[in-house]
Amino acid sequence: MVVNNASLFLQITNPVGSGRTLHMGRIAGTSNSNLIITFNRNGSFAAAGTSITPVNANFASTNTSVITVKFVNQAADPTVGGAVFQDIVQLATGGVVAIEYEGDIVMPPGTTFVIRTLNNSGGNNIISIDLSFWETTL
Repeated sequence: MVVNNASLFLQITNPVGSGRTLHMGRIAGTSNSNLIITFNRNGSFAAAGTSITPVNANFASTNTSVITVKFVNQAADPTVGGAVFQDIVQLATGGVVAIEYEGDIVMPPGTTFVIRTLNNSGGNNIISIDLSFWETTL
């Protein structure tokens, strides 16, 4: 649950020296209504947040992801640095906002990416972020 005028922030980091490049396939945000989604290239936040372990959808593979992912839910924007390169406004009726990048967003080692989903509904809102990606070796 995200209160009005607060946000769910998701930070994806491809560590320096990882040996892999991250390719974003699809980013989706969902809420009950009035969601503003912002993408920040090379922004980050210092808050420890809650870690998320990426899951390999190829169940026959034993490969694990090199990226780290964390999220925070708060009113103040903890993001520092980077550059906003896209804002998306969800319709007041809510639902899924899905953006198909098909690998066009590329994160080499030593880069970060922050997704901010701002609750602009006037009340509490249930918000989620879904990200699909793949990694290639350098």
